[in-house]
Parts: sequence; C-alpha cells; structure tokens
Amino acid sequence: MKNINYGMIKKLKKNQNTEQLLPDFLNDMALLYYDYSYIKLALQYYTCYEIYEDCNPEEKTLVAPFYDKINELVKEEICEEATTNTEENLKKIDKLRSEMIELMQNLTAYTDGLQLFEYIINRMEFSFEEEVEKVDPWTLSQQTFQFIFNKKDNALINDKIRTVVSQLPVRITKKRFFDILNDSFSVYNGTTRDNLKSFLYMLRTSSMLDEVKIVKGFEDLFDFVKELSEADYSNVTKENYKRWVDMLTIASEKLNSFVDILLPLQEVINQIYTIILTKKMIITKDEEVEVSKSIISIVFNQFTNQTEEDYQEKTFDLLGKLEGTQEECYEKITVYESALYDFDQTMLMARTDMAKNIEIIDLCIKLSSNSLFISFEQQEDDLLPVDTSYLFHERDQFIEELDDFFKNHHKSVNRAVMAAILGNIPVFFNNQEEIKEYIEYALVHCNNQSELKATALILETLMNEA
Repeated sequence: MKNINYGMIKKLKKNQNTEQLLPDFLNDMALLYYDYSYIKLALQYYTCYEIYEDCNPEEKTLVAPFYDKINELVKEEICEEATTNTEENLKKIDKLRSEMIELMQNLTAYTDGLQLFEYIINRMEFSFEEEVEKVDPWTLSQQTFQFIFNKKDNALINDKIRTVVSQLPVRITKKRFFDILNDSFSVYNGTTRDNLKSFLYMLRTSSMLDEVKIVKGFEDLFDFVKELSEADYSNVTKENYKRWVDMLTIASEKLNSFVDILLPLQEVINQIYTIILTKKMIITKDEEVEVSKSIISIVFNQFTNQTEEDYQEKTFDLLGKLEGTQEECYEKITVYESALYDFDQTMLMARTDMAKNIEIIDLCIKLSSNSLFISFEQQEDDLLPVDTSYLFHERDQFIEELDDFFKNHHKSVNRAVMAAILGNIPVFFNNQEEIKEYIEYALVHCNNQSELKATALILETLMNEA
C-alpha cells in the first residue's frame, strides 16, 4: 500500500515545485482511493450477496434489477479488467447511482410522512378509554427540563431540546410558529445558496409539501399515506385506530428492511464508480487489490450460479488477509484530503492541465464520504452568497406554501407538521428560562387528557432510554 509522502505534501503547501509534484500528489491520491475502493468493495460485495440470499421473494424481485446491473459491471471492470468501454461504463454506473438516489429519496418521503402520522396516532392511544389516568403537567415539565440539562454537553443538550420539542403537544399559535420559522432562516444570511437549499429541502420533507410518489412494490404504502393525509381525525373509530397502528408497524418494518438492503448496495455502487474513475491513473497495483479481486470473483461466481462448495471458507481466508487494511488506507486518505484543502486554491485552479484529474479526485472524495447518496449535481448559483433579497424570497415562498397546506389539512396534521419542523430547525431558545417556559406552556395548555397521557409516556420513554 502506498506510503504517505510527507516531503511532497510539505513542498506543495509552500507552493514549491508544483509543476512536477502536483501530478504526483494526485496520482498518489488516486492510488489510495483505488486501493480503498477495492478493499471496501470486496467486503461489501460479499455482504450484499449474503443479504440477497436472505431476502424474501418480494424483496428479491424489487432489488434484482440493481443486482443485475452491478454484476454486469463487476464482470467487466473487475473480473475481466476491461480496458475499453470506460466512458460507457461510467455512464452506466452514474445512471445506476442516480436511480438509487431517486429511489431512496422517494422512500425517505414515505418515512417522513409516516413519522408525521405516527405523531398523530400515538396520541390517540388513550382516547378510547372511559377514564384516563391524570398526568400532572407541572411535574412532567420539571422532569423533562431536568432531563435536557442533566449532562453538561452542549451538543447533547441541543439534540435533547430538538427531540423533546418534536414530541411536545403544539399549543402555540400559528402566528407564533411562523415567527419562529421566520427567525430560523436568518442563520443562512451570508452563507452559500446550497446551504439554504439543503435547509429548505429538509423543511419540505418534514412538512410533506411535496406529494409522495408511487414506488414499485410500495403501492400499499402510497395508498396508506394518502388515506392518513385525508383522514378526519375528529371522528376516528377504535377499529380504525387499531388498523392504523397495525399498518404503521407493517409499513415501518417493510421500509426499514428494504433500506437495510439498499445501503450496502449503494456502498458497492460508490466503490465501483471510484474504481472506474481512477483506473486510468493507476500504474502499479498493490497486493491488497489482488486479494480483493479474488474475493470479488468468488462472490460474482456465487451470484451467477457458478457456485463453489467451499466458497465461504475461501472467502474468509482471503478476508483475513485484508484485516486492518481498510482502516490503514482510510487514515492515509484523510492526510491527503486535508493537505489538498490546505493547498493554494489559486494554484490548483490555474493548473488547467490537471483539471480532469482534480475533478476525479473531487468525485472520489464525495464517493468515499459518509453521505452515501450525495448528489454530484451542482446548480450554477449554488456557491453564490445568500443576500437578504434572496433569503426573503425563498423564505416567503416556502411559508406561503406551508400556510396553504395548513388551510387544506386537519388541525391534527398541521400540529404534527409544526412539531416536526420545530424539532428540525436550529434551537430557537435564547436561554434555559425560555426552554422551561415553552415546555410548561405546551404541557399545561394541553387540555386533552388522553393526548397528555400519551405524551407523558413518550417523554418518559425518552428519559429512560437516555
């Protein structure tokens, strides 16, 4: 595996001998990404095969098209080490990755929608009992406040505040809600537009402003979300409540199970993408790559029914040779990535002869990040600063859409949306006293005893799990 060339990095940071050293630096980075992707692909490809074998028939039918396309690329790029069709295969893997991102976005929309309705349905639990055990809102608010600040960790405190706010009954006025939402936009003044767009995307998914799309194999969930979105929560029967609870459980299990299949699959796609991107920059191949290829070839044969009786034993023996190599490689990558950000950016931009290689490295950085579904697409205005005019336009447009949504939905749905948004925006309290007052107001002004009792159980669960 490639060692870190600290001398080269030091000279590049000082802008010395860049003409010769920058190409060497980029090639070193490419080799590290190449090695890292091969090692990770060997591990994840094997994992994907094991997961696929455990899939139920419905899941296999849904994911088979993705597996087929991946196996086709593995055959060409790994098993046969294709030296041609690179650009064509790049287009194939990019298209496949885009399809996966779109699928995950649609499934995430289902998940966000179901979480909203779970907020509503959970608070009906005691609505059908003749007598509900009374909850002392003052005691509960005090316990909740103490839970938030029982550890002196600001990041943890902020997470607790957001979680608690997202579960409290919403008893503030719509005007107060919109005032808080208005203020939350101010932190994006002066940042780049892509940051504001990400914030707006989060708000839209939290509030279900964009209608969910029908996803093949999830038509039942689409119908369920539509039913809950249009329901009259003022007159819910006990039978409907029980049916909804059962359907929520089934829907959550189905979504979680399918997402668990997709995540390692996306890892595999990202690693293949990196290998195809970097292979033209590779001169020599390390031992780890050859070991990884052997593992991938064995697993590929299993996928294509060229089974070997002792494939697991062979695979485990080879995996043992890779122990610790992924971590070692990643540590080296972080050193090079950190150095790249420290280089004179004007120098990098001036090297038009290296533009293609720099672009490849930039894509590799994204593909190896923790954001598996990160988009490569960037709008022309993404890096422009957010000025007051742009901020107010985007904010007012969103708030207008949200206000229209509130006018067309039941109060229970609107409160669920408010709770979700308040739990996702930056913490909007200035001090502990404001937090204390907000909790007290929400609980004391909740006159619905069944909702208060359900909220108490949810908050007590949060406190006990912390």
